Amino acid sequence: MVRSIVLQFLPATNSSQTAIELKQAYQVKLTAAGYGTIVTKIKPLKKFYAAENYHQDYLKKNPNGYCPDHSTGVVFDSANKPNVDNSALLTNKQIVVIDAKGYCPYCEKFKKEVANNYQGTIPMTFRYADELDGLTIKTPTWATPTLLFIENGEEVYGRQGYVSKDEFYKALGAFKLGDSEAFRVAFHARTDSPYCKQYDIFKNTPEGVFIDKLSGAPLFDTRDRFNSGTGWLSFTQAVKGSVTMHEDNSYGMQRIELKSKSSGIHLGHLFPGEGPQGKDRYCINATVLEFIPAE
Repeated sequence: MVRSIVLQFLPATNSSQTAIELKQAYQVKLTAAGYGTIVTKIKPLKKFYAAENYHQDYLKKNPNGYCPDHSTGVVFDSANKPNVDNSALLTNKQIVVIDAKGYCPYCEKFKKEVANNYQGTIPMTFRYADELDGLTIKTPTWATPTLLFIENGEEVYGRQGYVSKDEFYKALGAFKLGDSEAFRVAFHARTDSPYCKQYDIFKNTPEGVFIDKLSGAPLFDTRDRFNSGTGWLSFTQAVKGSVTMHEDNSYGMQRIELKSKSSGIHLGHLFPGEGPQGKDRYCINATVLEFIPAE
């Protein structure tokens, strides 16, 4: 099979010689990789055509897209590619994000809005598409970013393209919590059973911080915890800036719903003035929390 490649260069520059050298060097690797005879045509670039208006500002018009990887898989430095140790990704639950080797605005957007703030207990690791040795991956890896949820080295769920914070935590919730009371509390605003098992574990912990079960962000300090006698964890305040408040008129009641600012999951409700000495009572579901001792 004969494949044709066209390299165009600007006149009055040394790009013609560069193209010839590139052709000669790349031909060797392409042939060795079994691509057959490569016919490379080198032509001067005589005229540049600007894209139509409807092709302009693509990123603004497609904020949740991806960057394609059009490479053949044959690269100049493949022989010198450093070995990547994926042994840590072969056990337990892992999050793997396929990153771009060059600039990818969707990758940068995911890092800025999701990854850089993630502190969860399931590790998040970035890899390039050619650094997945030893892993069993089903989702195509030609788009960046690509999000992979992996358990014991095998993909459980994959998603190509940019993933928003809400989409990421909903997928992570399904991956980490499964079909559980915690998932229903977090994403369907349900309520723990009073005096549930998790409440019994968390009501008398040593000093420390309760964190968002998905994002890992600190939410409540044990120094603000008190026994309300209700069967749910109660605090006089949240860690500053960690929760958001929302109007809740469900079940014929007027309440203030509390959500985690980092992940958006449902936490419980705020009852003004119902805490000790007239302080507020943050009534929180234990199943959506994890605990980190102070030491």
